[in-house]
Amino acid sequence: MLTIIVDVDKGTPVLCTTATATTKVADDVTNQFSGDWSIQRGSLLRESLYLHNMIIPKKAARLAWLAENIPNLPGSGVVYVNSKPDADQIADWLRSRDISARAYYAGVMAPNEVCQ
Repeated sequence: MLTIIVDVDKGTPVLCTTATATTKVADDVTNQFSGDWSIQRGSLLRESLYLHNMIIPKKAARLAWLAENIPNLPGSGVVYVNSKPDADQIADWLRSRDISARAYYAGVMAPNEVCQ
């Protein structure tokens, strides 16, 4: 995580989330970074963050929805999925539709590779 965030342009907002971090883990993550970092516990619902959950039973329909709607959404975003293979497949699908996308999960990137 640190090798990715170090190369992000200064002033770019970064959000790290977890459902299970203990105080010790949160403190460890915070101590790895310099600068103005804060930990917020509780709901992710806030004005500056838009969360959307959809249930679309068929995989093909989910992929079609993403390809059709992502280009119309402002800014950047994260698509959460259930598995590493799904992350790879969705990122590949979006790139094949000229949408900038990268799969991200533990072990997916070389130490010096940065998401762009």
